[in-house]
Amino acid sequence: MNKNRKDKDREWLVKNLNKLKDAEYGEEQAYPITIEQIYTYCNPSNLKVRRYRTFYIPKKNGQKREISAPYRTLNDILHFLNLLLSEIYEPNNSAMGFVKNRSVVDNARIHVGQNYVFNMDLENFFPSINEARVIARLQYPPFNFNKKLAFAIGGLCAIRKEENGEVRFVLPQGAPTSPLLSNAVCDFMDKQMRRLASKHGVHYSRYADDITFSSMRNVFQENGDFMCGVKKIIAKQGFKINKAKTRLQKKNHRQEVTGLIVNGKPNVAHLYIHDLRCILHIWEKYGYGDAYSRFYPKYKADKGHVKKGEPILENVIEGKLNYLRMVKGEEDAVYMKLMERYSNLLTHLFYDKETDKTNNYIYVESYKIIDFEKIFETKIGLRISEKDKIIANCVLYGKDMVISVGNKTQEWLRIDGEVIISDGITILNNPFLASCYITLCRQKGKNFWLITKNQQKANAPIKLGKKDLPIDDLINIWRNKGLDKASKYFDLLAKKKIKDLPKESQEEKEFDITSITQEHIQRAFKKLKKMGHTDKEAQYLLNDAYADKLFRHLLSNDNEEENSSKTTLTFGQIDWAVNQMISNGWSEQEARSIMFKEYSRDLIDLLDYSEDDGNENIHLSPKEIKTITRHLISKGWSDENTRLIINLFKQQLT
Repeated sequence: MNKNRKDKDREWLVKNLNKLKDAEYGEEQAYPITIEQIYTYCNPSNLKVRRYRTFYIPKKNGQKREISAPYRTLNDILHFLNLLLSEIYEPNNSAMGFVKNRSVVDNARIHVGQNYVFNMDLENFFPSINEARVIARLQYPPFNFNKKLAFAIGGLCAIRKEENGEVRFVLPQGAPTSPLLSNAVCDFMDKQMRRLASKHGVHYSRYADDITFSSMRNVFQENGDFMCGVKKIIAKQGFKINKAKTRLQKKNHRQEVTGLIVNGKPNVAHLYIHDLRCILHIWEKYGYGDAYSRFYPKYKADKGHVKKGEPILENVIEGKLNYLRMVKGEEDAVYMKLMERYSNLLTHLFYDKETDKTNNYIYVESYKIIDFEKIFETKIGLRISEKDKIIANCVLYGKDMVISVGNKTQEWLRIDGEVIISDGITILNNPFLASCYITLCRQKGKNFWLITKNQQKANAPIKLGKKDLPIDDLINIWRNKGLDKASKYFDLLAKKKIKDLPKESQEEKEFDITSITQEHIQRAFKKLKKMGHTDKEAQYLLNDAYADKLFRHLLSNDNEEENSSKTTLTFGQIDWAVNQMISNGWSEQEARSIMFKEYSRDLIDLLDYSEDDGNENIHLSPKEIKTITRHLISKGWSDENTRLIINLFKQQLT
């Protein structure tokens, strides 16, 4: 009996997880989550199952942060479990981190204009929350799960940790569910903190493990009533205070909350604005290459411990500007001025030859090897790989980096190169390396370095500047002649190969659907086939698109109101459209079939039938058939054609 009950609980969980998965991926694309997978992964003590992979990323202070990321199957389960829990649970007003529609700005705004701001940090936040606390919390409102279901969910979301010979099951840092569950577990602590803060006239907020208090008077003495109460609550909840990150900030000094200044209003630090202005100034005055070389070392020093790959300057600047807009508002004068300068610099929009679709890449900026080594404070060496390819390597700001060498350049470097084997590594010495060039390249939105014998000319950027482009005319070309034609004209204008658009291109011409012949449809059919569509799919797409546009053409020539639906068309108009199709090479049967199906589809909309009604098969009643028949006859349809439409109508509904 108990086993059956447990199965029902887990079946309920699996059913709802699969609903969310189907909604995200589509029923045909999503592999279902099974009850066997829940049984497999809900036991964190089972060492035979690979649940999490653990790795470390360096912190700014030199220490390492442990990250436990779930493997793919478990990660999928936890992702949809997190969506399910987020539909049930809404964090309390004091929780600012990991909450939809709340940000560091909302957290900072609570503490603006206070005489004293006190920050403290909880040590090892996620590992301090054990599985038992999660299971207990899931049995209380708003979750109200029974014990067996709470155990299953708690087991899925926990990881086994062994420290000093003691085994514990805790929330992992890196699982999709850990943020929400940590907020839920901390609800009671937040409630106690708010009560204590209210008693002493103090504002309280918590952004994950970062706790902030603020007040007009100093109640933050080490042994005062308020601080003793805070320490007692934290200890009782099983957390520890990180004393290294505890600080009191007074009004006459800079007060900071989650990275924002709160002395007058939420604001970024002055250095943040200074860095943005500096990099934009260098780009404006000395060009992209100098800006990138100045930006690169600072970025690697600040973000290199967490960000892999080579940074893209434009993306970083745009991200900083977006953050500035979030904090200061889009009407702020400082933001608007910096955004204007950045927009003007986007004349360096590199023309990316569709690298997302091919293996091509573009050249962004080229440096001579000697200059590169001096600017980036490094030394480039060559070695021969196990696959007998020449590769370059260097150390950039503490990180070992491998650099690709062009194929022709490899052949050239081998000619006068001296091969030395040292400690099992094949090193290639060539004095001509110093005369080579290293180029920053971009492919599929990612940067990388490439060494070549000759300097690679940067791909021509689209020089827009403040040139007044005929945007309306380009849109008309796009509408009437297609995107490819509009892109071609845009490129020619941007590169100043033409001054104005051809006169025929500037005129907006009404698209005449009746000029489409069967030959046009056949060409389009072949293109759709090349794109991977089946014969049936291609035919349906073309027929539907043709019929839809033909109906619009008829309505545009109709004298009735503009908001008339397609069902206002008479049989005479449909018959005219069929004759037009026949004159352009369509067979009569095919033309009538297309037009009548389109008309019957719109009649369904007229009667407000939809799939949401939940009926697998919808049958027309005699009364409904009579209503449709009257409507068709009033529009000039014959009895024979009316019966044909009714039959097609039934096919559409079933």
